[in-house]
Amino acid sequence: MDVDIPLDVEMQDIQVLPNPEDLVNQLVAAVQAAELPTLHLFAQEAIKPELLPPVDFLNGLSILQQTDVFRGCLLVHILSLGTKVPRKFQLEAVLGSLAGQDGIISSGTGSGKTMIMILLLLLRPKELAILIVPLKRLQKSQVKWLPFYTISCADCLLSAA
Repeated sequence: MDVDIPLDVEMQDIQVLPNPEDLVNQLVAAVQAAELPTLHLFAQEAIKPELLPPVDFLNGLSILQQTDVFRGCLLVHILSLGTKVPRKFQLEAVLGSLAGQDGIISSGTGSGKTMIMILLLLLRPKELAILIVPLKRLQKSQVKWLPFYTISCADCLLSAA
């Protein structure tokens, strides 16, 4: 396919597109500030229907919990560049933790337990979390990927003498 590019285009005529990182930061800020009706509408437009939380799950939630669910889904969806949406078990764990409940999540490797921590930090960005990870490889992986979700982190590798 041939594309004709005019040779007489001046540099000042070329519109500069926003920095992708700035665009993502603006989207994140908008989602963090939005109210439930806007979040719900945005989620329906941005996320495939089969990936959205089930209606029966949402109907059992308070307005504040629904707000957290849609906000969390949108933040993860935006920051993963449209590749991820939290699953119901992750959302349930997050809502329990936000309500002050303790919980134990037992599921297989690669099932998404780390996403629960990511969601909590995305929904409460001013909070501080200390995570103790007994596996060095998992710790290194988390330190590598948390900044991708706009979460600052540091690691401290300790070994028994």
